[in-house]
Amino acid sequence: MRHLSSLGVSVLAGALLLSGCALAPTADDDTGVSARAQGDSPAADYVGMGVEYLKRGQPAVALQRLKRAQELDPSYAPTYNVLGLLYEQLGENDQARENFTQAVRLAPKDPYIRNAYGSFLCNQKQYPAADEEFQAALKNPLYPTPWIALTNAGICVRRTGDSAKAEEYFRQALSASPQFGPALYQMAELVYARGDLSSAKDYIARFLQANPPTVEALALGVRIERGLGDKAQAKRYERVLQERFPDSPEIPKLKQP
Repeated sequence: MRHLSSLGVSVLAGALLLSGCALAPTADDDTGVSARAQGDSPAADYVGMGVEYLKRGQPAVALQRLKRAQELDPSYAPTYNVLGLLYEQLGENDQARENFTQAVRLAPKDPYIRNAYGSFLCNQKQYPAADEEFQAALKNPLYPTPWIALTNAGICVRRTGDSAKAEEYFRQALSASPQFGPALYQMAELVYARGDLSSAKDYIARFLQANPPTVEALALGVRIERGLGDKAQAKRYERVLQERFPDSPEIPKLKQP
């Protein structure tokens, strides 16, 4: 699942999975973002506009707003964080890295920024360095959404082939937020891959009970139910997939033997 730069849930203003953003308000200055940076900076409104334009798929306009934010307050860390996201989306990875590292320099304790930089490093296949950034985010006791960094860490370590460590991260994420969709989906996919269809069924059911259906979850649900021999439930998932996502490339794949 790719959201802006790679995977998972995509609320750009605060909780990007494998692309976290530093704009969500932090509890106090101990998070590494000063009171001024939380909203009193003259750059804040322009960064907010940049985020909105980026969400709308207008990176050129977003860049204009972010450059204006930079001019107004060169020390405002979220500007560089969002610039990093923007340049990563454009495939300008050197510029993305430069902006992410500047954001970290300006706000080293900010968990959103560390999560964002970790996501970037993971997408660059720098897995140990990425894990260090996720751990830095998680060390902040005031991080309000640690399940996001935990899920990112699990996704990233799973790419290295360490399914056991990935599962540990996903379980921690679900312990912190039991209905968090990306962690539920990742667990379903992980246990399905090792042949535990019964557990995979439970995770997909939990996902669909608590989250809007996605192409990936419905397609995996079809495969799980077929594997368990429950043709009726497989058909139900397939029907929802066809109704909600009629142009999905997953539909013809499911018809293949």
